[in-house]
Amino acid sequence: MLVDYLLHECSTGYAMFKVNMQPDIIANHARTVQEGVAQFQKLSKLVELVGFAPFRITARALGNANEISEAISTEFFISIMETCLPRDGKSIKSKVKLGFADRNLADRIREVSPYYTFETSETSVLVANLLRGLQLHEAKFLEQLEEGDYQQPGLGLEHVYSHGKVKFADHKNDNHVVQAIASIDRLENSIHRLIMRVRGWYGWHFPELMEIVSSDQDYVKCALFIGNRKSLAQDKLGDLAALLNDDGVVAQIIIDAANTSMGAELIEQDMGNVTLLAQRVIALVTYRENLSLYLKAKIGIVAPNLSTLLGESIAARLIQKAGSLTKLAKSPASTVQILGAEKALFRALKTKGNTPKHGLLYSSSFIGRAAAKDKGRISRFLANKCSIASRMDKFSTVRTTEFGEDLKKQVEDRLKQFAKENARKENKDVMKAAMDGVLADRNEEGLPASSPSNMNMADELDSGVEMKEHGKLEMNDMDSDESAVAHANSTKLERSEGDSRSLVGMKGTIAVAPILLALARGSLAHDHDTDSIPEGEGISPDPIDSILWAHILIQILAWGIVFPTGMVLGMIRSRWHVPLQTFGTVLALTAYFLGHKHKGRQFAPNIHAKFANTLGFTLALQIFLGIYLKLHLERGINGRVRPYVVKGHGVVGKLLPVLSWVQMLFGGITAMGYCRDDHLGQCLAHYIMGSAFIGYGIVLTILLLVGQLWLKRTGRSQEFFDNIVIAAWGCVNTFTEHRWGQPWRGNDLQHTSMGIVWWCAGLLGVWLSRERSGRPKRNLIPGMVIIMTGWAMSAHPQDIELSTMVHTVFGYTLMAAGAARIIEIAFVLRDRNSVSERKTEEANSFQFLTPFLLVASGFLFMGATEEQMAILAAAQVTHVSYILLIFSAAFLLYLFVCVLLHIYAQATWPLDPAEHKKNDGRRRPNGGIALPDTPIAVKKQRQRPRDTDLDLERAKGVEEFELEGLMSEEDGETSVDAGEGSSSSAVSSEDSGSGRRKELV
Repeated sequence: MLVDYLLHECSTGYAMFKVNMQPDIIANHARTVQEGVAQFQKLSKLVELVGFAPFRITARALGNANEISEAISTEFFISIMETCLPRDGKSIKSKVKLGFADRNLADRIREVSPYYTFETSETSVLVANLLRGLQLHEAKFLEQLEEGDYQQPGLGLEHVYSHGKVKFADHKNDNHVVQAIASIDRLENSIHRLIMRVRGWYGWHFPELMEIVSSDQDYVKCALFIGNRKSLAQDKLGDLAALLNDDGVVAQIIIDAANTSMGAELIEQDMGNVTLLAQRVIALVTYRENLSLYLKAKIGIVAPNLSTLLGESIAARLIQKAGSLTKLAKSPASTVQILGAEKALFRALKTKGNTPKHGLLYSSSFIGRAAAKDKGRISRFLANKCSIASRMDKFSTVRTTEFGEDLKKQVEDRLKQFAKENARKENKDVMKAAMDGVLADRNEEGLPASSPSNMNMADELDSGVEMKEHGKLEMNDMDSDESAVAHANSTKLERSEGDSRSLVGMKGTIAVAPILLALARGSLAHDHDTDSIPEGEGISPDPIDSILWAHILIQILAWGIVFPTGMVLGMIRSRWHVPLQTFGTVLALTAYFLGHKHKGRQFAPNIHAKFANTLGFTLALQIFLGIYLKLHLERGINGRVRPYVVKGHGVVGKLLPVLSWVQMLFGGITAMGYCRDDHLGQCLAHYIMGSAFIGYGIVLTILLLVGQLWLKRTGRSQEFFDNIVIAAWGCVNTFTEHRWGQPWRGNDLQHTSMGIVWWCAGLLGVWLSRERSGRPKRNLIPGMVIIMTGWAMSAHPQDIELSTMVHTVFGYTLMAAGAARIIEIAFVLRDRNSVSERKTEEANSFQFLTPFLLVASGFLFMGATEEQMAILAAAQVTHVSYILLIFSAAFLLYLFVCVLLHIYAQATWPLDPAEHKKNDGRRRPNGGIALPDTPIAVKKQRQRPRDTDLDLERAKGVEEFELEGLMSEEDGETSVDAGEGSSSSAVSSEDSGSGRRKELV
């Protein structure tokens, strides 16, 4: 927005400028101002100096700087505005728009004078650019100032202003604590080494003294007192006993040993050096004791609550290890827990071993008093309380130990709870009691309860209680979810027992039932520990143990391989369908129970655990429908219900692979702790879009190998459906990638423009998918959309170099898929549905390229989230090796899809070797049936109606993608016989004049 005047604040005074913006340049003022900022000649045409009020003395400049920084409008500042802005009689004109830098000051001036409207550098790009130009050319505008008049005052004002802002707070100066504890540690090390030297040196003269006096400090004191052992007489017994805590017996033993010692004699010079070394050791010990007293007093001022909770030494060491009290207060409890054990942590991560449970906190008495099995739990709990205490010490304005004492009592209660002696107290109750004590103490000192300090602390406590209550509600929700899961598990077990009784004849079910029941007891008793999960994280730093790996691998085998294969076998009515589905169910249930018995890594409540209930319900429904069909109940109401059950069983069976894919993605996300907080949006975008590309590639492969008859039956081209989906997706993307009415941020414009391109191109593709005669027609629009999407993604800006490279390869892969699609339609197929219009033959090898590249691009996009890229970049993984691994996964998935489609096509249209020879080795591909070309062949085909009708009957099942029930071999033969008598297919004879080809109607 345009402004009338600009106020420029500088070290020499206030300068008021009038903005000269002509109406013809209002539309492009941003570009004009940006060009004029760098050049004084252009900027001087945009602004004009109307007034300048210099600071006469440094005190006034410093006072105005301090007031402006605190958003306080001074009288001098207001007088400048009233003097320089236009006046109408005695009143200032309304609607005068003033621009300057500070937004807070604008709010304060608006309260004082309602005559002004304001724009700041934060609310207007124009104001920011103009102020930047004024600051750049300040000396040229203020011509009355000499060369050094604005540089030296500015430098002096900076020093004075900065010095005044630096305020010393004794209770927050933790550097003394860090230096003191570091000095004590160095002194202890030095004292220990020097005492060893004193023992070795003086022990050469009086070796018996080392066995009599075990204390290091007492030994040095005795050596310094005795000196030459021959000078030790009986009259020194009292003084020697005073050095040994009035222990006269030990003193007498020393005197007797000195008279009979076997040590060597030392000359006066040697004894003098030994004495001097002992004196230095005593001085260091004394200094260490004084420094410990100083540290105790200082830590009581800097961190009273933390020192009360842990003791002075451990509290100081935590602050030293963190670097400062501020860093310690900002660290999560999980970091506080392992401070001091960094080497053990990284060694465990490198060797895949158990991570440490405690660092410096191990020296605490709380850890020592806990049982071995509870040391990790009490360490986690103590770290939580240390985090609370450090934050109270850092951010509270009142020095008190009430919070530390109550937190210490809370840790004591937790120890008793572990020993089954007492119940624990909630954080909000403990902090409430501590707050009441602090307010009571302050009231006794004469401070009112409504003082600012008390009000601030009360507000902080209230917010903390609200957060705790919110957390309690979440815990209650989690508990209810766990109860629901347990109830679902028990229901599933009861259902499994009923199914076992119904399927007594099925081999293996009774044999595995006791194992599943044993695993079920353990899984239902699993308590889902979350005590090792850091605050704000989704997983604990523990590694994945072998049981959880077994759960992952078995579930991938069951849901990713066994169930999809069983689905295909069910569609072709194979006798192996039921055994394979039973085997997959056993695997899934076994892995489900293993997933509830694992140790090691812990997980917060997550979508993977919640979606498991949906997937389990779907599997249970599929099993129930399969058992119902296997019982062959066809009389009465069962005869009317059975067709719907058949369709429902087929729909649920085809839905299972899709739900399995979603659950496996949720499992990977949960295992690594991804997609939380700010990463959720981009994570959803990557996984949804990547899965869409993979699904698109699989659908193209299905249409390529077994779907051509379905396309011919619909009377539409393949691009018609592709463009419909592209247009719908573009509409969704256009209105969801950006919140309309809000300012544009980040990559919103790029994402929204991609959505607009999609639905515009999709509408055009739908129009071009039919000829004037109404027949379907191929077009290149989907390939062009894929190319443009890949080009946009390859140029997508990223923060990490590895992410940039992966996104680039993803874009190139997608562009290659679009180019391959265009080449396939235009040059390989030449606008036909298949290689041969006369006969559906084996697909061209080039036609497999587009769907595979789509599958590979989907894997690349799912593997390019911000969190994955950050972990790989930290591990120094190159983009080449990572992309090769992703392509390996794409090859395996596409191989599995092709194998399943081959099983389906081979069982539905088996090849006849004799007819295969007759047709010159041409295969029957693309879901079609190879028909003979000659009248003789037609006659022979009519003489074999059984095979033909059987093929047609199976082709009809292929086209409709429906599972006609789990039929036994006898049922299959019956349906085939019925098909012989009621064949509705006909082969049109060839007209002798027209030479038309025979087609299957």
